[in-house]
Amino acid sequence: MLSLEKLQLHIFDPQMISQGEHIEICDLVYKHWYQTWSQIFESKGLKNYPQKIQFIRQNFITVITYDGDVAGYMFNTYYNLKSFVCRDNPVFKNISDSAFQKFKKNNLNSTISIEYLTLTKNYRREKAGFPIGEALMGVCVRLADQFGIDSVFGTAREDYKVDAMTRLFGAEAYQKNFEQYNLPCSLMVASMQKVKPHPNPFTEKIISSLWEKRQSHTTTMNSNNNKKAMHQGAK
Repeated sequence: MLSLEKLQLHIFDPQMISQGEHIEICDLVYKHWYQTWSQIFESKGLKNYPQKIQFIRQNFITVITYDGDVAGYMFNTYYNLKSFVCRDNPVFKNISDSAFQKFKKNNLNSTISIEYLTLTKNYRREKAGFPIGEALMGVCVRLADQFGIDSVFGTAREDYKVDAMTRLFGAEAYQKNFEQYNLPCSLMVASMQKVKPHPNPFTEKIISSLWEKRQSHTTTMNSNNNKKAMHQGAK
């Protein structure tokens, strides 16, 4: 079991990376992400993926470290679903019209993504003693709440049962059994009106602790004006 005191949550704006050790953390995440996902995509017959712009285009790079080591990370981007520009983003390229209609029917005009959720080798559940991947999902729920965003979504891999993990937080499948980058996926959406705390109190405690002592390396996280603008822009 890892020591909870050595866990640290970092939130980066990849276009405004800080100085010192934080540059090193972001660089480590980038290198791990590109190497890991290049191998995954190549095994599925895809070359030249992932595209490097997918790192720098994000609103947030969210990282959990353990005693300075990168344990896991995810990418997060905000989308105003009333905007054609947002809906035409490649992240939605395999999403059906009926799935978009479900967002509309449930009055979910804004959403934040969970993309490329990844754990490093030494910090998977069997070694860590608790699910760092699920902790990252819980952190994204906190991000949505911070900015007044209506929902959280992800194209969750079915082969790794990531779709089942999202259901722990109250997510629903808006679209099932489709391929994204030749990987079997479901579009999982958690409305902030229906979101639930993690059913395991210990994991929920970890999520709350990470969020409370987070280190934000972005001006957006601390700006009430940006929070208000992000919230109102999708209303």
